[in-house]
Amino acid sequence: MVDVVGSYSVEVTSEFGCTSMTEPISVIALNMNEQARTSLAIIPNPFATEARLLFSDILTPEHHIELIDIHGRVVRRLQGRGSKDLVVEREHLS
Repeated sequence: MVDVVGSYSVEVTSEFGCTSMTEPISVIALNMNEQARTSLAIIPNPFATEARLLFSDILTPEHHIELIDIHGRVVRRLQGRGSKDLVVEREHLS
């Protein structure tokens, strides 16, 4: 369990002494309350032109969602609008 915000990698060493290290992963939030967790489904996955993000809870305008690519860049910012789903169009995600 991680209890400090930061970047973390894992290094694995084989029985022959060979090592391999993962790319770092950034931890930006800690101690999330179990009751505050919201589950998410993305349909369809993968998608061609648009996808729906389905949440278990209603997203209010106070909820802010960031879509982050594999390089850590924010490619889209979304805001809740009083429903349990958001539509993401593929255009301009790259």
